[in-house]
Amino acid sequence: MRKVAIKILISSMLILGVQYVHAQIYSTQDAIIKEYGNDFARDTTDSGNEYLIFQDKQETDASGEYDRIRVMYFYYIEDKDMKVCYQVDYIEPVSEINSWIKYFNKKFVKSDKMEWIDYEDNISFTVEKENLGDADVVLVKSRVYSDE
Repeated sequence: MRKVAIKILISSMLILGVQYVHAQIYSTQDAIIKEYGNDFARDTTDSGNEYLIFQDKQETDASGEYDRIRVMYFYYIEDKDMKVCYQVDYIEPVSEINSWIKYFNKKFVKSDKMEWIDYEDNISFTVEKENLGDADVVLVKSRVYSDE
């Protein structure tokens, strides 16, 4: 049921023409590839949804120069014959965690210890500290929000 509700929400947002500044949520896969280029890896989740992995150089005072990983997940909307982004994950050095938290605190409604919601565009954000074996990273997830 949740999957159906999210697909309906994405279809509705496409009809309304919602554009989101921070994430690529609600963008089509074609538009994202046009914006970020063809240098990406492609794979499929266990549930059959396709995702793309992009890597780009970033430089900040907190971390210096590093490679940011951006993973974008897509639903296929059959009646529109398109793939639409429903989740974007960012993987960055853990030293970026404070910047993310400050940004979310300023822009969105805090709903939990490390979760924020943009009710206007129905997007939730979470920030998690993870260990990838050789390094601590911050994992930032932005996804279509549904309170079901």
